[in-house]
Amino acid sequence: MKTLNKESFIYIDDKSVSDNLQIQVIKSDNAFDLISDEWHALVEKADIHYVQTYDWLRSWWKHFGGGQHRLHIILFRHKQELVGIMPMYLETFKFVGLPLYRCLRMLGGRVIQPSGGALPVELPFGDYLTLIAFPGREKIITSTLIKYLMTNRHLFDRIWLEEIPEGSPLLALTKIEFNDQNWNCNVRPASKSYIIKINSPWSSYLEKLSSKARYQVRRTLRVNDENQHFERQLAHTEEEVLTAYMKLVEYHQQRWQSLGQPGIFSDDRINNFFKDITMHFHKKGWLQLEMLVKGNAYEAIDLLFCFHGTLYQVQRGYKDSPYDKRIGPGNLLLYLRIKEAINSGVKVFDFLRGEIPYKRSLSTHTVQNKEIIISNSQTWSNRIKIHQSMKYYYWFQYKLSHQMKIMKVISSPKSTHSGRGIYAKYLCGKVSEKFYRLLKNN
Repeated sequence: MKTLNKESFIYIDDKSVSDNLQIQVIKSDNAFDLISDEWHALVEKADIHYVQTYDWLRSWWKHFGGGQHRLHIILFRHKQELVGIMPMYLETFKFVGLPLYRCLRMLGGRVIQPSGGALPVELPFGDYLTLIAFPGREKIITSTLIKYLMTNRHLFDRIWLEEIPEGSPLLALTKIEFNDQNWNCNVRPASKSYIIKINSPWSSYLEKLSSKARYQVRRTLRVNDENQHFERQLAHTEEEVLTAYMKLVEYHQQRWQSLGQPGIFSDDRINNFFKDITMHFHKKGWLQLEMLVKGNAYEAIDLLFCFHGTLYQVQRGYKDSPYDKRIGPGNLLLYLRIKEAINSGVKVFDFLRGEIPYKRSLSTHTVQNKEIIISNSQTWSNRIKIHQSMKYYYWFQYKLSHQMKIMKVISSPKSTHSGRGIYAKYLCGKVSEKFYRLLKNN
């Protein structure tokens, strides 16, 4: 039986809470490993997304944690039973060896400049980050969480809750509770996600689309039916999954490099993270890795996760079709998958975040996430000037390093396309745009 070493966590009893919840704070990798079974059991009951699963967050921490980051996973127990999880970590920024800025952030969220990576990316991973709670206990768990944070406000200067989905209990309570305690709380819009709520047959779904989108979908499917260009396949074995994943990465990189960009998989840590989670979810039965095949060649690959009745489109890789310019293999595979999802009883098809035209044109609803930033007024006022100055310095350093590394990646022998000319044109356009805005504002 798994047991937790006392050095791996701390317990805090809160007798003032009517439900008498007990808080347990996980601070070590060892303790994180030992709660996997309880985490899995709670996830099966809670109303959450795949980014709150143990496999996703443990893999994220493996590849992007450590360094200045320290685990701070808050568990809520009632009579020893795990009824809630707030997955967080403490990020510390040091100046001359002393902690200047301490931010309590959501585990699985935005990665800023991962050390050791090929690219100094700022990449969002979790589209929906929130409290994991046993159904019916959301309010009491959120109240207990806020009491814990206010009691331990000396541990951090800021709390950053990013990509909070609609309906999260954190949205209903956090702003009111924290402002009552003289904290500076700011709630603002975050990313938009585009979804298809599936409550009608395929024909009815098509009628909800614009005439242009409806025509494109019907034409693409009709042309493929008439000519039988492609065959749709699903990866079943681990070998098939790995082969299809590597081909997806290849196509994804080729497409971005043709636009003069390196692509996210240029960073080995990002590539290894997605490879690990793909294999983990395959074993869980949550993976759907689909290919569009012509002969023995992959023309398009879609990486999707199916979790709690929702089908998530996570990554795509495709190449231009040489067979018929009226058919894009990436579009065809997507249309076929949406049609099957509608006919197979899936509740929601989620395109995830990203202001991309095809997502808007094919979706039926838009989901607006929120971002909550809570500053500790007792400590923040004494540090903000130094931190802001250092922030601007590191921002300039980051931008310079970012451009240099991109040029290095797209000019390397591994690059399938040298995009130096394209990227230089892109940079000139961005500089001109910023200069124009500066003149306009002045």
